[in-house]
Amino acid sequence: MQAILAGWKTRFLNIIGRTTLERACLSILPTHTIIDQIQRNFIWGSTSDHRKLHMISWEVVTKKKKEGGLGM
Repeated sequence: MQAILAGWKTRFLNIIGRTTLERACLSILPTHTIIDQIQRNFIWGSTSDHRKLHMISWEVVTKKKKEGGLGM
């Protein structure tokens, strides 16, 4: 999964672009803790060298859009 996203530089994509790419690439895989961690880090732009603050809880991000989440 990280290999899929390795070619994409998070600094070149805004939050909407990262969200769209994450949904297209990773959402089709079964949800496990490690997948969630990769998704969270990609969405917020964290890397192994630089951890960024997650602005919204993962529970809110994964809620349906009509419930106020991002629909992931």
